[in-house]
Amino acid sequence: MWCALDAPSHRTLLEWILDGPGAPTPTAVERTIVSECVDRLLATSADTRWRESAGKIRLQHDVWQLALEISGEGASASLRLFTAAEAQVRVTPHPVLDDVPLELRAWLRAFPVRLSDLASWQRGTVIRLSGGVNDIPTQVRVVGGPVMFGTLGCTNGHRAIRLNGSAARTGAR
Repeated sequence: MWCALDAPSHRTLLEWILDGPGAPTPTAVERTIVSECVDRLLATSADTRWRESAGKIRLQHDVWQLALEISGEGASASLRLFTAAEAQVRVTPHPVLDDVPLELRAWLRAFPVRLSDLASWQRGTVIRLSGGVNDIPTQVRVVGGPVMFGTLGCTNGHRAIRLNGSAARTGAR
């Protein structure tokens, strides 16, 4: 990613930082001050540093750009951010969801059971249900995203959830 700062914007940032005008021609110290200010503004972590480079940006690819306008005290500074655009979006025949955190919840409707049977249940116990497997309501939630509702079932020998089209937006956790 690149950030371009023109001379008037450089001067405006410097005047805000110094709370007054800088030298007629920016000194090395003044350029360092503005560079550190931009670095603190745009750095994604304490380990990431922006490097200053004089001259024009020459990109071989299509670019995405954003003009970040900072204004105050009757003046404004413009930081232009550039990054290379992806040449072509990769399309796969089946979406890959391996990296999307999902939470699955399924629950049974109430059904009668004898206390002696309940007391004997342990991990791995198989319980016969009177209703069909397609009657078990489920929720699938994208962590920090929407909740989708459906019923538990199977298709072609694989466990599956038939979504019923209902969804609710939840707050991120």
